[in-house]
Amino acid sequence: MENSLSIIDCPGVTCDLTAGNITVSAYERQDPRDPAAEAAAATRTGIDFALSAGYNFSGTITEIGSTDPIPDVHVLVYNDMGEFAHWATTDASGNFTVQGLPPGTYYALTNNGSNLPFMGLNQTESGGWIDILFDGTPCPGSTCDVTTGDPIVITNSAFRFGAPSYNFGLNAGGTIAGQVKNFEDGLPAGAVAVNVFNAQGDFFGSYQTDNSGFYMTVGFPPGTYFMTTTNNGALLDVKYGNDYCVVDNCDPLDAIPVVIQGNEDLVGHDFLLRPDFIFKSNLE
Repeated sequence: MENSLSIIDCPGVTCDLTAGNITVSAYERQDPRDPAAEAAAATRTGIDFALSAGYNFSGTITEIGSTDPIPDVHVLVYNDMGEFAHWATTDASGNFTVQGLPPGTYYALTNNGSNLPFMGLNQTESGGWIDILFDGTPCPGSTCDVTTGDPIVITNSAFRFGAPSYNFGLNAGGTIAGQVKNFEDGLPAGAVAVNVFNAQGDFFGSYQTDNSGFYMTVGFPPGTYFMTTTNNGALLDVKYGNDYCVVDNCDPLDAIPVVIQGNEDLVGHDFLLRPDFIFKSNLE
C-alpha cells in the first residue's frame, strides 16, 4: 500500500476532493492457504485527519426599514480569489452563523435560493428579496463579482475578543412567476431552468421549475428583464414569447420584455416548449 497524504483546509466541504489522494495498491496473495493474511492486508490504516477549530462569524438578516427577521436566506462566503468557501442559512429569527473558516480574507452575499454554488442541498424556495453583497450593493440573483464587496478579514487578533457580527438588510423586489408546459400535451415541464437577463444582457440567475412546472424568481429592482429557458430533456428551448432559442444562437434581448415597476409579484409569465424529435442528446 502507498499513501500520499495532503493536509488541505476544506471549509464547508467545498474544496476539490481530488486534491488529497490516497493511492492503494492491490494485495498480492502470497499463500492461497492463508486467508487470514489476506483479510488483514485488506484493512488500510494510517489514513488520519487533523482538525483545527477554525473561526466563526454570525449575523442577522432583516427587512430594511424594520426589525422583521428574514428566514431561509443563504449567506454565501467566498475567499479572496472569489472561490466559494462556505455558507450558512438564516433561522426563523433571521440569524446565521458561518462556521469553521481558516484565517483569511472573505466576501459574503445573500442568496434567496437560486444559483447555489454547492451540491447536495435542495435550494430553498425563492423569496422576493433583492440579494446584496456585504457592503449593501444590490446583487440580484447572486450573480455579481463578490470581490467588489467589503472584505471580511479573519485573523487571530480580530477574533481575540469574540467573533464580530455582520448584518444584512434586504429590500423587497419584484418577482416574476409562471409555468412551463409541453406544447404537445399541455403537461408541466419540471426541472427546466428559466434564465433572467437585465436590459444590458447581464445574467441575473436561473430559476428551476418544480414538478408542476412552476417557477418564481428572486426579487429584482425596477427595470426591464428578458427570459429564456434551458432544459436537459427532449424539449426545444425558447425565449419568452415562445420563439425558439437555439444553443449558441440565442440573444435573450430578442425575447418579449418583462417590466418590473416596484415590488409587485408578476405572475402568468408562461412558456410552451415543443418536443425536440431529434432528441438533443448528441444527435444535433
